[in-house]
Amino acid sequence: TILAIMLGSDKTHLTNFSGNKKMHPVYLSLGNIQKSVRNKPNKHAWILLANLPISKFAATHFDNSHLADEMKGMPGLLQKILYHECLRIVLKPLHEHYRTGCIIRPVPLLDAHGMTRTCILILMAWIVDLEEVLDLLGLCRNSCPKCTAQYKDLG
Repeated sequence: TILAIMLGSDKTHLTNFSGNKKMHPVYLSLGNIQKSVRNKPNKHAWILLANLPISKFAATHFDNSHLADEMKGMPGLLQKILYHECLRIVLKPLHEHYRTGCIIRPVPLLDAHGMTRTCILILMAWIVDLEEVLDLLGLCRNSCPKCTAQYKDLG
């Protein structure tokens, strides 16, 4: 049995007037569930996999540099590193599954009846908006995730 895994994430504001708190939830669903069922919130086809932190870092700079641009860019770089490190920890079971070098490796899993089924795990899709695509790919704002065009090259 092939078990297609879908992930979805989006930044969420928790408070607007008392501290401006944010979090980054990551949700998990199965691609084997019909779309008409998966898209209805009352069917509970999505489960919360993790809440990733969003931290505000101080404007620290690199050791030998005193350029203002690098000081402004450092907190954003630290936020991206934190985001990717948290994703690495959360998705560690998938990394271990594919680390053996064999792309298709069956895994024994329990089904709803307590029976052991041999499944092949595949990360099928990650549903995100453009801002999160840029974060996942490690790209700057106003850049194209599909090509090498810069902001000044776009219309």
